[in-house]
Amino acid sequence: MAVKTIVPALAIWMGAALAQAAQIGPDSFGYVARDVPYSFTNIAATGASTLGSLDDAYAIVNIGFTFNFYGAPYTIALPTTNGLVAFVGPNLASQNQDLTGPLAPDAPVIAPLWDDYTLRSDTVGHIYYQTVGAVGSREFIVQWDNIKPFDLTVDADRVTFQMRLFEGSNNILFSYLDTDTSLPDSSGNGASNGRSATVGIRDLSGNTNGRNLQWSFNQKLISSESSILFELSGQEVPEPGTILLTGLGLAAVMLGRRRLAGRN
Repeated sequence: MAVKTIVPALAIWMGAALAQAAQIGPDSFGYVARDVPYSFTNIAATGASTLGSLDDAYAIVNIGFTFNFYGAPYTIALPTTNGLVAFVGPNLASQNQDLTGPLAPDAPVIAPLWDDYTLRSDTVGHIYYQTVGAVGSREFIVQWDNIKPFDLTVDADRVTFQMRLFEGSNNILFSYLDTDTSLPDSSGNGASNGRSATVGIRDLSGNTNGRNLQWSFNQKLISSESSILFELSGQEVPEPGTILLTGLGLAAVMLGRRRLAGRN
Protein backbone atom coordinates (compact mmCIF):
# COMPACT_ATOMS: atom_id res chain seq x y z
CA MET A 1 0.00 0.00 0.00
CA ALA A 2 2.89 2.33 0.74
CA VAL A 3 4.16 2.11 -2.84
CA LYS A 4 0.70 2.71 -4.28
CA THR A 5 0.35 5.76 -2.04
CA ILE A 6 3.64 7.35 -3.01
CA VAL A 7 3.42 6.90 -6.79
CA PRO A 8 0.63 9.47 -7.39
CA ALA A 9 2.34 11.93 -5.04
CA LEU A 10 5.65 11.36 -6.80
CA ALA A 11 4.02 11.91 -10.19
CA ILE A 12 2.56 15.22 -9.04
CA TRP A 13 5.85 16.33 -7.47
CA MET A 14 7.87 15.33 -10.53
CA GLY A 15 5.45 17.12 -12.82
CA ALA A 16 5.94 20.33 -10.87
CA ALA A 17 9.72 19.88 -10.88
CA LEU A 18 9.86 19.32 -14.62
CA ALA A 19 7.66 22.38 -15.16
CA GLN A 20 10.23 24.42 -13.23
CA ALA A 21 12.90 23.12 -15.59
CA ALA A 22 11.43 25.46 -18.24
CA GLN A 23 13.26 28.26 -16.45
CA ILE A 24 16.68 29.48 -17.54
CA GLY A 25 19.30 31.38 -15.60
CA PRO A 26 20.43 33.02 -13.53
CA ASP A 27 22.96 35.07 -15.45
CA SER A 28 25.83 36.70 -13.59
CA PHE A 29 23.60 39.58 -12.44
CA GLY A 30 20.81 37.31 -11.20
CA TYR A 31 18.16 37.43 -13.93
CA VAL A 32 16.10 34.31 -14.55
CA ALA A 33 13.41 33.72 -17.17
CA ARG A 34 10.44 31.38 -17.25
CA ASP A 35 7.22 30.60 -19.05
CA VAL A 36 4.19 32.21 -17.40
CA PRO A 37 0.47 32.20 -18.22
CA TYR A 38 -0.29 34.19 -21.37
CA SER A 39 -1.12 37.84 -20.79
CA PHE A 40 -1.46 40.54 -23.45
CA THR A 41 -2.42 44.17 -22.78
CA ASN A 42 -3.48 45.41 -26.20
CA ILE A 43 -2.67 49.12 -26.65
CA ALA A 44 -3.45 49.31 -30.38
CA ALA A 45 -6.42 51.60 -29.69
CA THR A 46 -4.78 53.75 -26.99
CA GLY A 47 -1.03 53.82 -27.52
CA ALA A 48 1.02 56.41 -29.39
CA SER A 49 2.24 55.27 -32.80
CA THR A 50 5.86 55.67 -33.83
CA LEU A 51 8.26 54.79 -36.66
CA GLY A 52 5.49 54.69 -39.25
CA SER A 53 6.61 53.94 -42.83
CA LEU A 54 10.23 53.43 -41.74
CA ASP A 55 12.69 50.57 -41.94
CA ASP A 56 15.70 49.84 -39.70
CA ALA A 57 14.80 52.86 -37.59
CA TYR A 58 14.51 53.71 -33.90
CA ALA A 59 12.52 56.09 -31.73
CA ILE A 60 13.39 57.86 -28.47
CA VAL A 61 10.49 57.61 -26.01
CA ASN A 62 9.88 58.30 -22.33
CA ILE A 63 9.28 55.25 -20.16
CA GLY A 64 7.21 57.32 -17.72
CA PHE A 65 9.08 56.11 -14.64
CA THR A 66 12.56 55.00 -13.68
CA PHE A 67 13.21 51.44 -14.80
CA ASN A 68 16.22 49.61 -13.38
CA PHE A 69 17.93 47.28 -15.83
CA TYR A 70 21.13 45.45 -14.86
CA GLY A 71 21.58 47.88 -11.98
CA ALA A 72 21.30 51.04 -14.08
CA PRO A 73 18.32 53.46 -13.98
CA TYR A 74 16.67 54.39 -17.27
CA THR A 75 13.87 56.81 -18.08
CA ILE A 76 14.32 56.70 -21.87
CA ALA A 77 13.94 53.68 -24.17
CA LEU A 78 14.85 53.25 -27.82
CA PRO A 79 12.47 50.82 -29.56
CA THR A 80 13.31 49.81 -33.12
CA THR A 81 11.37 48.49 -36.08
CA ASN A 82 13.16 45.15 -35.68
CA GLY A 83 11.58 43.89 -32.46
CA LEU A 84 14.28 45.28 -30.19
CA VAL A 85 14.52 47.89 -27.44
CA ALA A 86 17.88 49.44 -26.57
CA PHE A 87 19.14 51.79 -23.87
CA VAL A 88 21.90 54.43 -23.94
CA GLY A 89 22.33 54.11 -27.71
CA PRO A 90 20.33 52.57 -30.58
CA ASN A 91 20.89 49.17 -32.12
CA LEU A 92 19.75 49.29 -35.74
CA ALA A 93 21.13 45.94 -36.84
CA SER A 94 18.51 44.32 -39.03
CA GLN A 95 20.18 40.92 -38.74
CA ASN A 96 19.48 39.41 -35.32
CA GLN A 97 22.57 38.49 -33.29
CA ASP A 98 23.53 36.03 -30.59
CA LEU A 99 23.30 37.81 -27.22
CA THR A 100 26.03 35.59 -25.78
CA GLY A 101 28.58 36.86 -28.31
CA PRO A 102 29.85 40.31 -29.35
CA LEU A 103 27.16 42.79 -30.41
CA ALA A 104 27.62 45.52 -32.97
CA PRO A 105 26.78 48.07 -31.76
CA ASP A 106 27.20 47.10 -28.12
CA ALA A 107 24.39 48.56 -26.03
CA PRO A 108 22.07 47.24 -23.31
CA VAL A 109 19.15 45.60 -25.10
CA ILE A 110 15.85 43.86 -24.51
CA ALA A 111 14.89 41.60 -27.40
CA PRO A 112 11.28 40.34 -27.38
CA LEU A 113 11.56 39.08 -30.97
CA TRP A 114 14.57 40.56 -32.75
CA ASP A 115 14.23 39.92 -36.47
CA ASP A 116 14.14 41.93 -39.69
CA TYR A 117 10.76 43.68 -39.91
CA THR A 118 9.69 46.75 -41.84
CA LEU A 119 7.01 49.42 -41.77
CA ARG A 120 8.07 50.94 -45.07
CA SER A 121 5.14 51.59 -47.42
CA ASP A 122 2.87 49.89 -44.90
CA THR A 123 -0.42 51.28 -43.64
CA VAL A 124 -1.36 48.16 -41.63
CA GLY A 125 1.61 47.58 -39.35
CA HIS A 126 2.32 49.86 -36.39
CA ILE A 127 4.57 50.18 -33.37
CA TYR A 128 2.74 51.54 -30.35
CA TYR A 129 4.00 52.57 -26.91
CA GLN A 130 2.18 53.59 -23.76
CA THR A 131 2.64 53.86 -20.01
CA VAL A 132 -0.37 52.58 -18.07
CA GLY A 133 -1.35 52.11 -14.43
CA ALA A 134 -1.13 54.03 -11.17
CA VAL A 135 2.05 55.60 -9.81
CA GLY A 136 4.13 52.92 -8.11
CA SER A 137 2.79 50.09 -10.24
CA ARG A 138 2.98 51.47 -13.76
CA GLU A 139 3.80 49.48 -16.89
CA PHE A 140 5.62 50.69 -19.99
CA ILE A 141 4.47 48.80 -23.07
CA VAL A 142 5.91 48.63 -26.56
CA GLN A 143 3.75 46.71 -29.03
CA TRP A 144 4.80 45.62 -32.50
CA ASP A 145 1.38 45.32 -34.08
CA ASN A 146 0.66 43.50 -37.34
CA ILE A 147 4.17 44.06 -38.61
CA LYS A 148 5.56 42.16 -41.55
CA PRO A 149 8.96 40.52 -42.08
CA PHE A 150 11.24 42.23 -44.56
CA ASP A 151 11.07 39.88 -47.53
CA LEU A 152 11.11 41.11 -51.10
CA THR A 153 9.96 37.81 -52.59
CA VAL A 154 7.16 36.56 -50.33
CA ASP A 155 4.11 38.26 -48.86
CA ALA A 156 4.46 36.87 -45.35
CA ASP A 157 1.82 36.85 -42.65
CA ARG A 158 2.14 39.49 -39.97
CA VAL A 159 3.15 39.15 -36.32
CA THR A 160 2.03 40.91 -33.14
CA PHE A 161 3.95 40.90 -29.86
CA GLN A 162 4.83 43.23 -27.01
CA MET A 163 7.28 44.03 -24.23
CA ARG A 164 6.12 45.26 -20.81
CA LEU A 165 8.39 46.87 -18.21
CA PHE A 166 7.08 46.96 -14.64
CA GLU A 167 7.67 49.78 -12.19
CA GLY A 168 8.90 48.74 -8.76
CA SER A 169 9.65 45.08 -9.48
CA ASN A 170 11.64 45.97 -12.63
CA ASN A 171 10.32 42.77 -14.19
CA ILE A 172 10.16 42.33 -17.95
CA LEU A 173 7.37 40.46 -19.74
CA PHE A 174 7.35 39.33 -23.36
CA SER A 175 3.93 38.42 -24.74
CA TYR A 176 3.22 36.98 -28.17
CA LEU A 177 -0.21 37.28 -29.73
CA ASP A 178 0.77 35.85 -33.12
CA THR A 179 4.20 34.57 -34.22
CA ASP A 180 3.17 32.64 -37.35
CA THR A 181 4.50 34.32 -40.50
CA SER A 182 3.80 31.40 -42.87
CA LEU A 183 7.46 31.54 -43.96
CA PRO A 184 9.47 28.30 -43.89
CA ASP A 185 12.12 27.52 -41.30
CA SER A 186 14.79 28.04 -43.95
CA SER A 187 13.90 31.73 -44.33
CA GLY A 188 16.76 34.11 -43.63
CA ASN A 189 14.40 36.36 -41.68
CA GLY A 190 10.79 36.32 -40.63
CA ALA A 191 10.50 32.59 -40.09
CA SER A 192 7.63 31.50 -37.86
CA ASN A 193 7.79 31.08 -34.09
CA GLY A 194 11.17 32.75 -33.63
CA ARG A 195 13.06 30.45 -36.02
CA SER A 196 15.08 33.44 -37.33
CA ALA A 197 14.87 35.66 -34.24
CA THR A 198 16.67 36.40 -30.98
CA VAL A 199 14.77 36.46 -27.68
CA GLY A 200 16.41 37.61 -24.44
CA ILE A 201 18.14 40.41 -22.54
CA ARG A 202 21.69 41.66 -22.31
CA ASP A 203 23.75 44.40 -20.69
CA LEU A 204 26.68 46.34 -22.09
CA SER A 205 29.58 43.91 -22.73
CA GLY A 206 27.30 41.06 -21.78
CA ASN A 207 29.44 38.53 -23.63
CA THR A 208 32.38 39.16 -21.29
CA ASN A 209 30.71 39.96 -17.97
CA GLY A 210 28.05 37.24 -18.14
CA ARG A 211 25.19 39.72 -18.08
CA ASN A 212 23.06 38.10 -20.72
CA LEU A 213 20.10 35.75 -20.61
CA GLN A 214 19.11 34.37 -23.99
CA TRP A 215 15.87 32.43 -24.23
CA SER A 216 16.40 31.46 -27.87
CA PHE A 217 18.51 32.25 -30.90
CA ASN A 218 17.21 31.14 -34.31
CA GLN A 219 15.12 28.46 -32.62
CA LYS A 220 11.47 27.66 -33.22
CA LEU A 221 10.47 28.09 -29.58
CA ILE A 222 8.15 31.12 -29.53
CA SER A 223 4.53 30.10 -29.93
CA SER A 224 1.49 32.32 -30.39
CA GLU A 225 -0.43 33.23 -27.24
CA SER A 226 2.52 32.70 -24.91
CA SER A 227 4.44 34.85 -22.42
CA ILE A 228 7.96 34.84 -20.94
CA LEU A 229 8.86 36.64 -17.71
CA PHE A 230 12.35 37.95 -16.90
CA GLU A 231 12.98 38.77 -13.25
CA LEU A 232 15.72 39.00 -10.66
CA SER A 233 16.10 36.05 -8.36
CA GLY A 234 18.45 35.25 -5.51
CA GLN A 235 18.09 31.51 -6.05
CA GLU A 236 19.79 29.58 -8.76
CA VAL A 237 17.52 27.58 -11.06
CA PRO A 238 18.72 23.94 -11.30
CA GLU A 239 19.35 22.34 -14.66
CA PRO A 240 16.63 19.92 -15.82
CA GLY A 241 18.86 16.89 -15.27
CA THR A 242 19.69 18.03 -11.74
CA ILE A 243 16.01 18.48 -10.95
CA LEU A 244 15.22 15.02 -12.27
CA LEU A 245 17.99 13.35 -10.28
CA THR A 246 17.07 15.28 -7.17
CA GLY A 247 13.47 14.19 -7.55
CA LEU A 248 14.39 10.54 -7.97
CA GLY A 249 16.75 10.73 -5.00
CA LEU A 250 14.06 12.26 -2.82
CA ALA A 251 11.58 9.63 -3.94
CA ALA A 252 14.03 6.88 -3.01
CA VAL A 253 14.53 8.37 0.45
CA MET A 254 10.78 8.67 0.98
CA LEU A 255 10.18 5.11 -0.18
CA GLY A 256 12.97 3.80 2.08
CA ARG A 257 11.53 5.57 5.08
CA ARG A 258 8.10 4.12 4.41
CA ARG A 259 9.53 0.61 4.17
CA LEU A 260 11.44 1.04 7.42
CA ALA A 261 8.34 2.35 9.13
CA GLY A 262 6.44 -0.72 7.97
CA ARG A 263 8.97 -3.05 9.57
CA ASN A 264 8.78 -1.38 13.00
